[in-house]
Amino acid sequence: MKAKSRRIGLILIYLYVLVLFGCQQKSKNLETLQINTSDLKRTAEYYYSINDYPAALIYLNELISRDSTNGEYFYKRGYCYAQLNNLDQSTLSYLKSVDLGYRESDAYYNIAINHIPTLNDSIVLFYLEKSLSLDSNSIETKKTIEAWKDRLRKKPSFSI
Repeated sequence: MKAKSRRIGLILIYLYVLVLFGCQQKSKNLETLQINTSDLKRTAEYYYSINDYPAALIYLNELISRDSTNGEYFYKRGYCYAQLNNLDQSTLSYLKSVDLGYRESDAYYNIAINHIPTLNDSIVLFYLEKSLSLDSNSIETKKTIEAWKDRLRKKPSFSI
């Protein structure tokens, strides 16, 4: 009987410790959520800065899953995808950064530049013009538009 009540006592103490520890752990998780997000951002920045785009994407995607209203994350993800030649994902990420009001002119310009190798004239000019409409003082955008239009003027036309 003494052994049985001792076992019950140990079980009750064990349950008490579990409940107590669980409550403290939940509190700690909520407190460290901001720290974890900060650490994620720092790590994403690090990989981005050393041009390790696959690694940066892992952290940027996690940051986006935590905060899908941060245009900077989408903009940087767009750049990473562009560096990895994933044009579709790059464009989608840049457009999302535009929707969130982050570096809109730059995002449109980057979409245009990404499409230059495809030689899709209408897409390149469309996004260059959108970029210029947001930043009419951009000499770089003006020069790129002029160079692209010049290329089109020199492009041979085919007729049947």
